[in-house]
Amino acid sequence: MSESRRRASARVRPVGPRASLAVAGGLAVLALVVQVVGGSGAGSIAPIVDEVRSAELACPAPVVTGSSARSSVTLYAPESAADIAAAQAADAASPSPAPRAGAATLADLGRSGSPRARISSPGRAAVDVSKLSTPLLARGTGVLAPGLAAELVTSGRSGAARGLEAVACTTAQPTSWFVGAATAAGRRDRLVLTNPEGVPAVVDLRFWNETGAVEAPPNSTGIDVPALGVVSIPLEGMTAGHARLGIEVRASSGRVSAVVHDADERGVQPRGIDWIAPASSPSRSVVIPGLPDGKLGRSLQLLVPGENDAIVTVRALTPDNSFVPAGLDKVEVKAGRVAEFDLAQVAETAASALVVTSDRPVVAAVRQTRSAKGGAADIAFGTAAPALTSPAAIPAGSGPSGTSTRLILVAPRADAEVVMTVRPASGAATTTTIRVPAGRTVLVDPTPKGKAGAYSILLAPAAGSGPVHAARVLRGSGADFTVTAVLPGRYTVSIPGIEPDLTALLP
Repeated sequence: MSESRRRASARVRPVGPRASLAVAGGLAVLALVVQVVGGSGAGSIAPIVDEVRSAELACPAPVVTGSSARSSVTLYAPESAADIAAAQAADAASPSPAPRAGAATLADLGRSGSPRARISSPGRAAVDVSKLSTPLLARGTGVLAPGLAAELVTSGRSGAARGLEAVACTTAQPTSWFVGAATAAGRRDRLVLTNPEGVPAVVDLRFWNETGAVEAPPNSTGIDVPALGVVSIPLEGMTAGHARLGIEVRASSGRVSAVVHDADERGVQPRGIDWIAPASSPSRSVVIPGLPDGKLGRSLQLLVPGENDAIVTVRALTPDNSFVPAGLDKVEVKAGRVAEFDLAQVAETAASALVVTSDRPVVAAVRQTRSAKGGAADIAFGTAAPALTSPAAIPAGSGPSGTSTRLILVAPRADAEVVMTVRPASGAATTTTIRVPAGRTVLVDPTPKGKAGAYSILLAPAAGSGPVHAARVLRGSGADFTVTAVLPGRYTVSIPGIEPDLTALLP
């Protein structure tokens, strides 16, 4: 027999007793595994919903600076609904419950050292950041992580700093959308990308304007955002000359917190400042609750980022009525373009909200301009707000000195009830239940009765309530104003379930 045939016969052998035992043993093990984790579902791990135990929010550094500009970041760690109810029901003579562990801090992003503010029980803390050029990181741990919120508010009195603006500090996201920016003459818009995480991120940008998709500008892809770092991009230097811009920020690696800063000038005359908050992903139904009353210049901007044209209907909701503004019943919006519609006569006499319904996913925002005597002006953006599926914290209820606060609540489909808890800097919190009729808005003054000073607000949907959306309006002297959408807090985290997969045991 040749050597090759001997080798072949050595490799191909009949199954003997030992081989049979090995195969049987393997099948027995496989059968046991199937019995443990197989078809009946035994061994599967169901999804887990747990309380948030840590939270991080990125707060951008002020863009507007100068001797007249004052900026502050306010951190708010709210009580849980159970804690509030227990405190209200407790007898004054009853001993206070033992405190639970947790902390919330405000610290410079990426820098070591002591935090600028720290709280160890539910409450608020504010930090003056007027002279800072570094973003802050709001961090909560333990019982102060659920519902953690923070926001940056800037007030300027003269020059390019004149105006009032506010923006919520946000978690890092893989994708963010914006509409309402521009790079036309007089607009100085800036995209701020903050990476609050310990690993680098890589970001790609896509742009659409009033005529269609913008060919990828130089340096708009593969943007490196270092770990615990920030990249600030003047948009006119990347793609200039556009009266309207829609932007998609997509992280191909890591995640970032993205916001757009808008500054408007006419020649040497400042016309206002504000932040544009990121919108939710393109949707067929968008609710914009932040239209304060008054004779304001208003324009609705819509982006249809897909390849198919959209048929869009816009409905305005007020405290007494709901109606379709003239010319906005089933309008066609071209795919890949940023369309603009005049809303100057909407909300002149009452605080209102918009419901945008489309047969294609859209991104929407309302740009608003307020003017005053002497040529003063300011701008504010009404952006989409999701329904309050969990309590939402507003850190700086009072705003800068000389400002007033109002809340706009809207129930687009069914009657809603909201429980509002106002916590002043000192003293006990007060709780009020507010009813919002279906298809209407309600304007709320949250100022604590007979008390001056700082306070924070917690809005929670009541049990059985219909969907409710909210916005906070800050108004200052002259033309100054700003609007922020109220976002539900993050109280729980979902851990996906595990289903058994036996393919790893097969050859």
